[in-house]
Parts: sequence; structure tokens; C-alpha cells
Amino acid sequence: MKPDNKKKEDQKLLWQIHHWAGVYSGIIIGILCLTGAIAVFIPEITVMIQKNYYSVSSAPVSPGALPRLNNAMAATKKQYPKMSGLLIDMPDKPDQAARFSFAIKGKDKASTKFHYLFVDIGADRVLGSANLQDSFPNYLRQIHVRLYEGFWGRQLVGLGGIAFIIVTVTGFLIYGNFMKKQPYPKIRQKKGLRILMADWHKILGISALAFNFVIACTGAWLGLQPKLMVATGNYSKGRQSFKCQLG
Repeated sequence: MKPDNKKKEDQKLLWQIHHWAGVYSGIIIGILCLTGAIAVFIPEITVMIQKNYYSVSSAPVSPGALPRLNNAMAATKKQYPKMSGLLIDMPDKPDQAARFSFAIKGKDKASTKFHYLFVDIGADRVLGSANLQDSFPNYLRQIHVRLYEGFWGRQLVGLGGIAFIIVTVTGFLIYGNFMKKQPYPKIRQKKGLRILMADWHKILGISALAFNFVIACTGAWLGLQPKLMVATGNYSKGRQSFKCQLG
């Protein structure tokens, strides 16, 4: 095979790898981008749900006085004596309720239950409860982290990270020479829609190269972490270290 033909074949193979890896990673990243963008507004969404669905609010606190949670805490401990990992979220506005979140550990992870209580910081009393597993933030997190599909969903996200690494590397190899020939960041406006979109694709891809590579690597690790830790022996070492700390 002639050198020129070999070069064309290699370039064609790079294009095919870039294309198919881009199709898969594009679908995964599209879902993650959408859920991630919504997740930014979880505090505001949570307050809206709390106000309109649960109808809970706090009585006014006297000016200069600190909110007291002694009675609410005592009632919570009495009702849930085996609670662990208590987290108290104070409200952003005076009329909003505080939140107690904690877990009741079972024999295994599946039997562990998470509780979410609304607390009136003015009257120092528990107003009601919500199911954390049945909450909008949890649904959003499960979709973002594992496509709402447990173990295999997380692996698909991890493979999406690997595909994104391949897209980033092959894109750099394909478009590196092109960007040398074209003044950066020149967009060819009068060459048709296909050329216009192609130029934007190349320039945005090269501009975000370092960011994409970091996101791809960390996403692949987080998605495939359980399997990778077992393969490298770090999972058993981590468990032994944890047991030593408890002991």
C-alpha cells in the first residue's frame, strides 16, 4: 500500500472511531448535561416543592434571637433512637422550615432507610416528614449518576466517559492539522450550513479540549469505580482500613 493511501486509510479509521464514539458519548453527555443543568437549581426547586406540596413554614423568630431546636431534636431522637448521620439544613428565609435528614441503618445497604423531617424553627417543633428516596432531587441524582438503572446504568455512564476520552483524543488528531491551516477562531460564514456547523464544532472542541478531557477521565472513573477498585485491589484494602478505624 502506498504511503498516501495508508495515510488516507488511517484518517478514515480515525473519522469512524470519532464518529461512533461521538454518537454514544453524545447521547450520555446530553442526558448528563440536562440533569446537571437542572441540578444547579435543586435548592430553589426543593423550596418550591416544600412550600406548594408539603405546605410547611416556620413561625417568626424574635429579632436578635437565635432559633432553638431543642424540643424538635428531642422529639426526633425519641421517635428515631437509632438515627445516624444527622444533617440540619437551616432555611434561607425566615418563613421557611428547617430540615433534619438522617439514616436508620439496616442489616445491609438495601434495608437502610433515610428520613427527612421539616422543622418549625420559630415554634421549635417537627412539622412533618418526607421520603428522601421518593424526592425530586434523588430522582434527578439517580438519572445523572446511573441513568436510573442501578449498577448497569453506572457502567453505561462510565463507558460514556471512556467514549468521550476517545472522542477528545481522535478529535485532536483529526483537527490538529486543520486548525494550523485556519486562523483561529475563524468561522466560514458563506460556505453553507454544513461548513458553518463544522467550523463551530472544531473550534469549540479545540477550545474546550482540556476541560473535556478532565470531565471524560473523571466521569469514566466515577462510573466504573466499583469495578476498577476491585480489579486493582483497592476495594478490599479500603474495607480493611475502614474496619481498622472502627476497631
